Amino acid sequence: MTKIKLLFLFPFFYYYCFANNITINQNELNLISNDKMWQKLLHIKNKKSEIISNDFFISKEKNHLYKKELIETINAYTSNNLKKDNTHPLCKYPARYHWLSKKLDFINYEVPNYCTHLKKWSVYKNTQSISLMLVSGYLGNPASTFGHSFIKLNSKEAQNTNNLFDLSLNFGALVPDNEAIIKYIFKGIFGGYEAGFSDKYFYTQDLIYSHNEFRDIWDYELNLNTFEKQLIVFHLWEIVGKKFKYYFLDKNCAYRVSEIIELIKEEPIIQNAKYWYAPVETFHKLEEINKKTPILKKVKYIPSSQKVIYTKYSMLEKIEKKFIIKAIKTNYKDLEIHLQKLEKDEQINILDFLLSYEKYLLIKNPEVKDKKILKNKLLYLRLLLPIKENKKIKIKEKKSPAMGNKPMILGSSFTSLSKIGSYPTLDFSIFAIESLGQNSLNFNELIVGNTSIAYKPNSKENLFINEFSLIKIKKLNRTALDWEESFNPSWRLNIGSELIEKNSKTTNDIFITAGIGKTFEISENITSYYMLDASVHSKFPYITVKPNINFDFDFNKLKNSLEFGYEVNPYNKNTNEYLKVSAQYKVLDDFSIAISHENSSYSKSNVNLKWFF
Repeated sequence: MTKIKLLFLFPFFYYYCFANNITINQNELNLISNDKMWQKLLHIKNKKSEIISNDFFISKEKNHLYKKELIETINAYTSNNLKKDNTHPLCKYPARYHWLSKKLDFINYEVPNYCTHLKKWSVYKNTQSISLMLVSGYLGNPASTFGHSFIKLNSKEAQNTNNLFDLSLNFGALVPDNEAIIKYIFKGIFGGYEAGFSDKYFYTQDLIYSHNEFRDIWDYELNLNTFEKQLIVFHLWEIVGKKFKYYFLDKNCAYRVSEIIELIKEEPIIQNAKYWYAPVETFHKLEEINKKTPILKKVKYIPSSQKVIYTKYSMLEKIEKKFIIKAIKTNYKDLEIHLQKLEKDEQINILDFLLSYEKYLLIKNPEVKDKKILKNKLLYLRLLLPIKENKKIKIKEKKSPAMGNKPMILGSSFTSLSKIGSYPTLDFSIFAIESLGQNSLNFNELIVGNTSIAYKPNSKENLFINEFSLIKIKKLNRTALDWEESFNPSWRLNIGSELIEKNSKTTNDIFITAGIGKTFEISENITSYYMLDASVHSKFPYITVKPNINFDFDFNKLKNSLEFGYEVNPYNKNTNEYLKVSAQYKVLDDFSIAISHENSSYSKSNVNLKWFF
């Protein structure tokens, strides 16, 4: 008999009898099917699984009810008549069995020999630990603007610096090649794509994020016991290749990665995810939990390849830098002859750096044949010189974004306009990494949905919009290589509205402002940049141009900015001097005080109390 499904009545309970003498009463079955853990394994939300692949389920019912799925799962595990190959439930659903063995009279799970696919999966026996990886934001791709997260399975064998041959599991939308950007954004927001987990070597992730997009990565190694580690590995096996609906704003990579960690932690990781969920929120929660119970073993910073090459260059002597600049600018003309004029140590340092630099360029553009030939030439010259121990590269540790401000802000401020006086405001941002905030963006900025509502009694309208930013971005591009003369512009964009004064009255001006400029790193704590901003307004003069120079200062808890420029009206060529001074001070991890004053055709001051959550 394939399965026995006898129901018989005792005084109070129905009993389900399965093969291999396993008997479960109705009450126990209900408890297991309603257990949060069972529903997490099935990815149940609102009584329905979010996995849309039918082959993830044993039950053939359309709604995939979790009690029915539990009964069918136990039937399948206890059946003696199923074919013992890779299609067997013990091979397809090891995590379910692994967990159920703690609830029912199952023997502890061991992968059967006939599960050849699972046994060949490289992480089955080799996983030493599990990490969550946080990748910094990237403005070159809308889906990566707010950062990214994925899972890395750290193997016993991988002993190199960043364990490039560990397996990583990445959740992403299945997007057709050459998809139009507008279509991509629209379908991504409204659930037009399917998505799933894919497993690849960490090398491929490192190549994309660190070498091509120059993004920093933080490796959060989890503190797991053997059962927890095995449960995650087995569950990842169950869901690799299975399809979900993809929603860019909430049901995204961060959400699905957090679900995996919730398998082993009762305290919820996913919070504030009803309409919006950013990758950094997972890591803020991990840091929070870690203060109470040690969920993290360690956090490791993996700098981008650009940061590594910049650091290597900064470690060279002045004469070596001068030689390298000339060599690159002359396309390595007579390189061997010029090298002979230097000391052996200087030759070694120069060639070691040039090899690293050309490799850095080659990874970005692997099809450039001339670069391959040049790299081989440099390698040949280096082999002619003695072996020398490489200098240790001391890259300044960059704090994880999760060690800074949380991305949502609730604020209470007091604003003063020169003509109409003072009024209180209530402010809210759905996502904000501020230029003057406590973060690792180094004065870059990304703000979405910032709204400030003002209250002024005895005015024409008691409640009014003081300020609104649909999106506000500032990207400061820096270079530390003296020969890179190509213009790598810094830029900013601001789309929104603000309350302004016109002819002694207030009105809301809707605007789009875009600026382009250049950034200079004056010191570790001071950054300067100039911008040429152009704005389109809903109010006269409709178009303005503003050349300006800016200075940003970082004194740890206190950050300041100074902006000075001229607002030019192209209609009548009138100009107004523009000055803005801002400062923000961190009082607590989740609380800061900010002040600002700006002066142009009118003056505006603001004091703001900010809570981050």
